[in-house]
Amino acid sequence: SYSFCTLLSHMNMSQEPVINLEFNRVGDGNGALYYLGTSGKTQPWKNPAGEGKDAAVVVFASSCEKGTLKMVTEWGFKEAEHCYESSNVKHSWVAIDLQKYEINPKVYSMAYKSNTPYGQKHLRSWILQGSKDGKAWDAVDIRNDDTALCDSVPWVAFAAPETKEYYRWIRILMRPHGNSAGSNILTLNCLELYGQLRKCADANETTTKKKKKKKKKKKKKKKKKKK
Repeated sequence: SYSFCTLLSHMNMSQEPVINLEFNRVGDGNGALYYLGTSGKTQPWKNPAGEGKDAAVVVFASSCEKGTLKMVTEWGFKEAEHCYESSNVKHSWVAIDLQKYEINPKVYSMAYKSNTPYGQKHLRSWILQGSKDGKAWDAVDIRNDDTALCDSVPWVAFAAPETKEYYRWIRILMRPHGNSAGSNILTLNCLELYGQLRKCADANETTTKKKKKKKKKKKKKKKKKKK
């Protein structure tokens, strides 16, 4: 058991156990991306973003003009190497696919590394969205001219309105001219998610199928040895 997460038991045993990831402060190591980047806090931190089905997390974006997509999920503001930055196009967005997990979001945090060579473009107006299939998106939190991110406070947490929904995909969609410079460039890093995390039902089914295949192979080997 870990101090930052609590396994919640359910009466309905068909549901996946839920890991409650509670927000304490920015960079606290209690969020979903930190949890996935440390394999449930059993391994040293490694950025969970990658490519393909074996990656813990996959990051997508409308564009990537500067920096890298991995900067979005970097942990630790001091260690983060600058910021991801999109092209100057309306409705720029960045999204995270949790792959085998889904989250009921309660709080999310993100940063803007002010000493980047890209110029000051603090996020001001955006929509936090959630999706179950990566196609249809729900508006989870809407911000308009929010000045929380600034030079003196470059790493901020935001409370999301209560929802009962769980999402595998989470997206930050910037509203037109939604940064402090009045442009359409989306730039951020150190994105983190807090709330209730659980494995997707289909991920559990895939794991069960793999286990069944292994058992069948073992049985076949035993039969061959007996012959």
